[in-house]
Amino acid sequence: MDSTLARKATNDAAAFARSVARQRGRNAVWAEDAVRHAVAASETEAAELHVVDFIASNMTELLERADGRPWPARRESHTIATRGRPVEVMAPGFRLGLMALLADPNVAYLLMLIGFYGILFELQNPGAVLPGIVGAIALVLAFFALSTLPVNSAGIALIVLAVVFFLAEVKMASHGLLAAGGVLSLLLGSLLLFHGEQVRGPTA
Repeated sequence: MDSTLARKATNDAAAFARSVARQRGRNAVWAEDAVRHAVAASETEAAELHVVDFIASNMTELLERADGRPWPARRESHTIATRGRPVEVMAPGFRLGLMALLADPNVAYLLMLIGFYGILFELQNPGAVLPGIVGAIALVLAFFALSTLPVNSAGIALIVLAVVFFLAEVKMASHGLLAAGGVLSLLLGSLLLFHGEQVRGPTA
C-alpha cells in the first residue's frame, strides 16, 4: 500500500475496533491502540484492562462463567444460558490434521532441510532419483508450512546460502572455508528463521 491508502486502512480498522469494543462494553482505547500501535497484553493484563470479560482454564469453566451474561444483538439484549449445556467435541479431519502438523515450526524446519539436502544430494549424485523426488516434495511442503508461519526472510536466505556453500564446497577446493561458512550460515538461519511469539492462555 502507499502511505495514503495505508493510513486509510489503519483508520478504518481502528474505527471498527473502537466501535465493536464499545458495543461489547470493552476497553475502546486499548482496542484502538492495538490497531494503531500493535500493543499486546497477556491474559491477566487483558482481564485487568477490560479487554476480555474473564479468563477460563477449560471449556467447563467457560460455560459456567458465561452463563447469565447479557448478549446485545441488534439493539436487543439477550441472556447467555450455557450452564449445564452438553459439550460436543468435533475432531478435525485428516486434511486439517495434516495442515496443523505441517504448521508446526519444527516440522516446517525439518521439511525444509530435508528438501534442500535431498536436492543437494541429487545434484551431487545425478541419477539417484529418489533423493531428488523426496527433496522436491519436502521442499514444496516446507514452503506451504512456512506460508502459514511468522517467517523471517533473512533466516530463509541464510539457510539457502548455507546450501549454496555446501554445494560449492563439493565443486571446488576451499580447504573447508566454504563448509565452515555453510555451517555458520545454517546455524544463524535456524536462529533467525521464525519470529518469536508467546502462546497465551485461553481467554473469553
